[in-house]
Amino acid sequence: MSLRDIRAAVVGVGFIGVAHVEALRRIGVVVAGVVGSTPERARVKAETAGLPTVYDSVEALAADDSIDVIHIASPNYAHADQVRTLAGNRLMGRGEGGQGGHRKLPDDLLNRRVAFGAQPRL
Repeated sequence: MSLRDIRAAVVGVGFIGVAHVEALRRIGVVVAGVVGSTPERARVKAETAGLPTVYDSVEALAADDSIDVIHIASPNYAHADQVRTLAGNRLMGRGEGGQGGHRKLPDDLLNRRVAFGAQPRL
């Protein structure tokens, strides 16, 4: 499998979310969709920033089996609930944090089948 075979989605359409979309595109990953804090906000941002398909919710994204990898680029306070929704039977990874870094995940998330590893630096 090459990078061009990977279908990604990004949760969060603010500055960091858009940066993730652009970084994924630069390395050849197909960005298939995004989720915003509301569908309306995400659609407006998608139109102005050239983002791909907008999912109405994190739950709608979780139901899309065609997605191989999901980047969570939303505000930190939303991460745990979003990971709980997305985790299911998927294998999840954790990259290196930005300025704020990553905090310890709640125990209920650590006890799931979650793999932690660093993202490659570009």
